[in-house]
Amino acid sequence: MHLNYIKRIIEDSPEPNINYFLKTHRAIQGYSNRIVFIALRLHGLKYDQARKAINSRNLPVIGTLKNALIKIDKEKGKQVLAKSSINESISLYLTFTSRYRNMFVHSILADQNYDQLLPLLLRINVNFLRELEYYVKEIFGHSAFDGPRKWGAKKSSRVFSEEEIDFLDLGSRVKAPLDAEEAKHRFEQINWDHKNN
Repeated sequence: MHLNYIKRIIEDSPEPNINYFLKTHRAIQGYSNRIVFIALRLHGLKYDQARKAINSRNLPVIGTLKNALIKIDKEKGKQVLAKSSINESISLYLTFTSRYRNMFVHSILADQNYDQLLPLLLRINVNFLRELEYYVKEIFGHSAFDGPRKWGAKKSSRVFSEEEIDFLDLGSRVKAPLDAEEAKHRFEQINWDHKNN
């Protein structure tokens, strides 16, 4: 997700609709990925390799975010994570807003009064992002929107092996999708019964 988009979610007033709520979830994921990217660059990964590492792994938002904050600076990361507002936001994200996000995405609406819940869901997600950025800036002295060089990352020419990247504990590698040509070939081989009737 583009950084300007995440920044807009932090700075704007939330729109009370499901699509905007889903965008706040993507923004939280994007913000977390940005912190991971900064951590990887600070650990010496080249720009392209850091991008590829993020895009090729299943990154659980909260676990990865916590891990990345600690990898950037253990003491400062712990300070951010010790803030009660951050802890409670994480808890509400995991136990409340994420569950509603899943219900909306998968059309499992256990509570038909979700329109009444939307303002609360949005306030939780948006304030979580705002609080996280506030404490990252306050404690680390840099914004997640600053480039990795401002954080102290140096230009690197070293290429890390996949095992070395796995050691950084980003999450499991995502299996690559089936090759498009193979999928197309297999699709064309299916004998569709509905077309014969």
